[in-house]
Amino acid sequence: MTKDKICGKIFPPEEPKMDITVKTLQKQIPISKLTWWEPQFTEEDVKAVADVIRNGFVNEGKKTAELTQRMQKFFNVAYVLATCSGTIALYLALKACGVEERDEVLVPDLTFIATANAVILCGAKPILVNIRLSDLNIDPNQLKSSITKRTKAILPVHINGRCADMDAIQSVTKEYNLAVIEDAAQGLGSSYKGKYLGTFGDAGCISLAPTKIITSAQGGLIFTNRQDIYEKVVRLKDHGRLSRSWNYHPEIGFNFKFSDIYAALTNAQFNYLPGRLEKAKHDWTLYYNALADLPTVTFIETDFEKGTVPLWVDALVEDREGLIESLKTQGIDCRPFWPAIHTQTPYHQDGDFSNAAYAAEHGIWFPSGAGKTDEDIQYVINAVRKYYGKK
Repeated sequence: MTKDKICGKIFPPEEPKMDITVKTLQKQIPISKLTWWEPQFTEEDVKAVADVIRNGFVNEGKKTAELTQRMQKFFNVAYVLATCSGTIALYLALKACGVEERDEVLVPDLTFIATANAVILCGAKPILVNIRLSDLNIDPNQLKSSITKRTKAILPVHINGRCADMDAIQSVTKEYNLAVIEDAAQGLGSSYKGKYLGTFGDAGCISLAPTKIITSAQGGLIFTNRQDIYEKVVRLKDHGRLSRSWNYHPEIGFNFKFSDIYAALTNAQFNYLPGRLEKAKHDWTLYYNALADLPTVTFIETDFEKGTVPLWVDALVEDREGLIESLKTQGIDCRPFWPAIHTQTPYHQDGDFSNAAYAAEHGIWFPSGAGKTDEDIQYVINAVRKYYGKK
């Protein structure tokens, strides 16, 4: 399969300017391996968390309210809710949009398994849909043939900050009266047509896990412009009530609250978001400029001018396992793409998942992130070029 067949047009971006530098904490334990990704923390992060602990109120409170209000303003969305993980954010959003037992939800076959697990948590069934190799996102041309009378929602995933085809997806959801919940776990800060990912559908979900551009340790966010969804999520995540001071529980809910410790860390990390977005583009550009000429390495279509910020540096490569093993001997830790969902034991389904299978077998993430220097990245580049026979 040639590069043209895989990706079509490539958009080589200009080198982004680095305008924010963050001094991270020095590692206490030497790490010999150049890791694929690791969270970065500063003394400001430590102080923010310590202040909450010293204050004595660590439940979801003022710090969480400060975070959600700040997010509402930045992302221009009516409501932001914080919860304990990105997976639970998806579950809460699906439930608030009416997904119940025996319903079906369309899910891309290439994504982290949490996307499908959230559907199962609702008692519903994930129906897997093939992807496009051009952007690794759900193929909108495959949606209608997957819809049945039980279909309740579509759950597109913005893989690595690249916007799924929301125009086509929302056209389908309007025609069939389906909810659309965006899995923007990897898309914090990416945008399309002037709108941030996670703000197009009925609800959108963000992950704050340690592998994301900013982290709360574990946590997730839900974006929505609908008051009914907002109130439903509030009840679901706090025992069926709209206010913690109100001990009347008119419906079933659970404990999926956030923590002010998490919120304090996220608020501190949020200060670094502009710089980390630029760093992500910078890292991707370094790899692209140095490796795009290799016939064995294919970069996914990426256009910064359209608002895409690739959280991680991804590519499709030949002999991936051999490359990974070779790099490992040189202290370089690369991560293969997730397996296609349909190959996971609980989710076996029949169908044409050829694109998802191809990407799952050839996809790789190179080391990148706030803690990687240009010298680190050049070391990886040199090792990759050497493996494929070019210096």
